[in-house]
Amino acid sequence: MISRIFKYSFVQAWARTMKGSLLTAEDWHFLQNMLTQADFLRYLSGTAYGALLEPVAGAEMSEAVFSSALYDHFFSQTARLLRTLPKDGKRLLNSLLLRYDAENLKAILRGIRQGLTPAQITPLLYPLGSLSQLPVESLFQADRISTALERLSATVFHGPLMQALAQFQAQQRLFPLEIAIDHTAFAHLRADVKALGGLDRRKARDLIGALVDATNLSWLVRFRHVYAISAEECINYLLAGGAHLTIRDLGRLARAPDLRTFRESMPASIGATFVAVVNWEQIQWVAEHWFVDKLHSVFNSDPFQIGLPLSYHLLKEIEVKSLECHFSWLALGNPSDTSVVPVPMPG
Repeated sequence: MISRIFKYSFVQAWARTMKGSLLTAEDWHFLQNMLTQADFLRYLSGTAYGALLEPVAGAEMSEAVFSSALYDHFFSQTARLLRTLPKDGKRLLNSLLLRYDAENLKAILRGIRQGLTPAQITPLLYPLGSLSQLPVESLFQADRISTALERLSATVFHGPLMQALAQFQAQQRLFPLEIAIDHTAFAHLRADVKALGGLDRRKARDLIGALVDATNLSWLVRFRHVYAISAEECINYLLAGGAHLTIRDLGRLARAPDLRTFRESMPASIGATFVAVVNWEQIQWVAEHWFVDKLHSVFNSDPFQIGLPLSYHLLKEIEVKSLECHFSWLALGNPSDTSVVPVPMPG
């Protein structure tokens, strides 16, 4: 216990302080009732995001500019968190960041496929800067997918992508490569969780397992009920390592012919969470809300463990994504369309 206190005394205090700067339930109530982007920004300027908005006060802000400012802020804060963590915590947080490298890599491959220039691709990327493990500039010079994959030889993505290359060439679509990229990021995340010991390992396993569960539910609904992928193929694309949903559970859910059967196929540990779901679109919303509640609950447990800074980081990530989503949603000019309302963040 003494060693854990010494190890996490500063970082847990920092995480608690930073959690206090997150938007409250009251903030989200007002933000989600704003009818225009201008009103949204005006309210947000009175929160902890005021400093972020001050340089552009009075100017019209596009979704691209707002998104860039949000993620610059988020990754800058992530870099500060990395400096406070012990060595094994740094490794785990870097693996979480690998998910953003995964998204950037997918965007670059799509850009290459579409014949876009680096200047056209760059605005589509998360501004990771020195946090990135990708050779972005080298990838920009590739004019073919196969060339881009060769330039990833020093990264964790190379081996899995080379294994998926034949499927890409046979299908002539990027989906096999994109699935390989996503699975690589989560595989390294699981490996770093396993490398932890004691309480850190248990807490990280619970949190990352819940993240995998929420991701699988979102993918499952999208693959099966939006893309109409077969149940068997869908199961192959889902992630291993969930805390509540086993491969057998996911198989039952993938084969559920309707929403009622889907709800009834949920394991008892999370089934009650989805009992009120009335359409497929709500599954992701409920799953993400459930995950947010999991993250908040960590702050009521032993503070001297990796789960606390990890939970704060993920809460901040979800907050930023929700702000980005809601700001873009307001540009649609149809606030009555609640099907795209982002996840509310409880205070």
